[in-house]
Amino acid sequence: MAMSFRFTVRDEEILRMLSLYSRVVGQRQASQHWYNGDDAYCRRRMKQLVSEGLLLSANVRARPVPVLNAPLIRWQPGD
Repeated sequence: MAMSFRFTVRDEEILRMLSLYSRVVGQRQASQHWYNGDDAYCRRRMKQLVSEGLLLSANVRARPVPVLNAPLIRWQPGD
């Protein structure tokens, strides 16, 4: 028996963020921000949103953002 889909406030927050601000979010980012770091639950919920036609999913090859402890360059007016 198929479970019915329930649209939550959290789902609305995710869709609002993706449609108005970012367009892309990584699974780890979503997990940490909305699901208290529960990667498995986040993955299942994102798959549900995709199957309901509310999100598109894509695998993107990317590298992690490096840790920056200092500015890469310094600039002053007149330089």
